[in-house]
Order: sequence, then C-alpha cells, then structure tokens
Amino acid sequence: YKDDPNHDVIWDLHREENRISAENKEKIYVFVSNEQYSDDGASVRTSYGRMFVPFWAITGGIKTPTGLNGLSDKVLGTKVGNGTVEIDLVSEYGRGVGKCRTSNYYQFDVWTDAKDLRHSYPNWVKMEDLVYNHPQLKTVNDPYYGKNLQKYDGQGNLLVNDTIRYWFGWPQYKLYVPDPRWATWTYGPAGGYGNMYCYRLAETYLLRAEAYFWKGNMQFAANDINLVRTRAGCDPISASEVGLGTILDERARELFNEEPRKTELTRIAFILAESGAVYNGKSYSLENFSTDNFWYDRVLEKNNFYRENIQARHESYRTAPYLVLWPIPASVINANTLGHINQNKGYPGSDKIENPWVWKDGEGEGEIVPQ
Repeated sequence: YKDDPNHDVIWDLHREENRISAENKEKIYVFVSNEQYSDDGASVRTSYGRMFVPFWAITGGIKTPTGLNGLSDKVLGTKVGNGTVEIDLVSEYGRGVGKCRTSNYYQFDVWTDAKDLRHSYPNWVKMEDLVYNHPQLKTVNDPYYGKNLQKYDGQGNLLVNDTIRYWFGWPQYKLYVPDPRWATWTYGPAGGYGNMYCYRLAETYLLRAEAYFWKGNMQFAANDINLVRTRAGCDPISASEVGLGTILDERARELFNEEPRKTELTRIAFILAESGAVYNGKSYSLENFSTDNFWYDRVLEKNNFYRENIQARHESYRTAPYLVLWPIPASVINANTLGHINQNKGYPGSDKIENPWVWKDGEGEGEIVPQ
C-alpha cells in the first residue's frame, strides 16, 4: 500500500498477510490462521469485525431525519424491496453486532493528539463516516440517501434506537479481515481466517518503558514510549509527562484487541500492593487485595459504563473489587480430594478459606505446620 495515499504504516502493519511477512520486523510471535489453512480443523475465524463493529445494519436501528430505515447490509447489486443496493457498506466495513463496545475512555478520552494515525480515517471509522444506503430511500427520493449518517435530526431528536450497540467508532485497521466465504454464513461477514499478533515489538518497548518507570528512570521510559508514538504520527512526550497512567494510555492506543487488558491491570495491581507505591495519592496492600485494589479503582476512574452503573437495553454494567481475580473453577477444587484449594475471596465457597501449611525447618526432617 506504499503508493496508496489512503493507507499508511499503521494500516499495513495489521493486514493479516503482512503479519507473517518475512519483511515484517515488528512481529515476534504470530498465530497463523489464514484461508490457506482454513480446512485443517485448527484455524480460527477472527470474528473481530462482528463483535467489535457497531450493529449498524439492524433494521430500523438507525433512521434518516425523515424517519425512514437508513441502512442495508446487502452487497452491491442485491435487490431490496423495489430497489437495488448501489452503496455497499457491508463489504467495506463488515456486519457488526456491537457486542464488545468500548467505553468513552477508548472512544474519546485517550486520543489526545489529533495527528494520531490510529484514530484517523480510514484506520479509525466513526459512524458519521458511513452513509445512508438503503435502496428504498432512493426509490422515494429521500434527500438523505448517500449522505453521511446523523445521530440527531435538526430538532435534536435521537435517530439511533440503541447508542450502546449501534453508534460508536472502531479501529478498522485492527478489525478488518476479509471474509471471502461470508455468503455461506447466515448473518453475513464475521471476519475471515486471519493471522494474529501474539507478541510484537511495540509492546516490548512499552513493557520496557514500564520497567524504567518502576526504576524511576523517566527519560528512558519516555524514549521507549516515543518510539511507539512517533510512528503513529504523534508528538513525543517529555520525561516529566511519564506516569503509570501515561503508559497505560499508550498501551490502550497501541494494543487494542492484542493485550489482555484485564490481566495487565491485575498484574500492575499486584505490583502496587506489594511495593506500596502510590497511584493518584493512594497506596495499596496485599492484606485486603480483594476488597481494595488498583484494578477496581482504575476501572471506575476510566470506564464510564461501570462508574455510572449504566443500564442499557440488553446489558447491566456492574463491577466489584473482588473481580480483580477470577474464581478458581469448582471442578479444580472438587478434584482435589486429598487437600484443600481456597476459593478467591468474593466468590461462592470463599467462606471455607483455610490458612496454608508451610514447611518449618527443624531437627532431622523438619515438619509441616499451619502458617
């Protein structure tokens, strides 16, 4: 794509064929799962586009200011009612169902540099980038046919039935995987068999930046963060701007759908609890880890859905401090018939927690005693 003015290094980096290219020096470990191996019983359809793209195509979900159904998910040339699809959105963007909806933190707050290629079209797509394409609109001469979508009409009335699932932006460069077999799927394109990064160079720079942060070397941390930022077209940051939040924000911008975010926040929560280091003026400890921890505080700080306990049409957003740790599966606990495995606090069975036994050195062979 180097000669295509509509694409850039960010887009190229995440094309599924480029992820396994010998010329790609970014890759460290890649999951190979493409159309070539799709019948071997081991390949995995990404389905990212289906999960992370808004449910824009649902009938009546997004209307024109004239009150008519605005969108069709049929491909070019398909007959719909009395018309034929002339504007093919589904082949370009996929047919999402919006089940993995990002919060305002990722939609708006984290994007602080207008030059960031990761948040610029066509890498990042906003609903306003789509156009009303339903053939029926042209049949009845609706003036909004072919015009960009609107969230509100001229009187401020909402034109979207469910803004949680139907109206938000998404990183198309991360989610778009061609789905040549989509015609055989009941619900349209879900995302083809795509090669996926497991580890790549940008994350190692951000991990090293975090290590420098913990050591107090903010200049070296800034240098590593800036290697990632400047490639995306952003201005570099200074050493004085480095903080734990700075690093987490850059990870969010760069590693969407790559890092296991919850796991990373739990890891950092343990570091803060063990070290006694301060975040936002607060310190933590391991003694009450399941009732007061960084993971929970960070979620409430940055995620408006959980902070505001939003009740959507199909979802309720709630969280609690003990969710910093997942539960130990009951099958694991029940299988250990000769011992006792404690359940993590907050989950059913955690009232049966027993103190662990430890080895105590002594004369001869020593002994195992309660801690």
